[in-house]
Amino acid sequence: MARKTMLQAQCSQCGATDFDRRDDELVSCAYCHSVYKLKADPHESNIVISKGANIVIGKTANVIVRGNIEIESGANIDILGHLEIVEAADAENISIAKAKLQAFKK
Repeated sequence: MARKTMLQAQCSQCGATDFDRRDDELVSCAYCHSVYKLKADPHESNIVISKGANIVIGKTANVIVRGNIEIESGANIDILGHLEIVEAADAENISIAKAKLQAFKK
């Protein structure tokens, strides 16, 4: 099991640095009780799909990726089932990716 780390060391709501563990995935601020999700250590959760890979996620599959995933150009991935993204890319990277995909479709 991957080691869990805090998304941040200070509560973004009240500034406190004390947290209470609620379960394996959640902690709450000891002062204002805001809830935070723990995430897997990205150094232990990296997935790299290299050029030439051919991956099919079937219709009944339920795949959860916790941490980073890198898909190199030239990899073929068909997702027919459910894929849950736990950490999305930032808006700038998503815009760049959408522009590249539009260029491929032309």
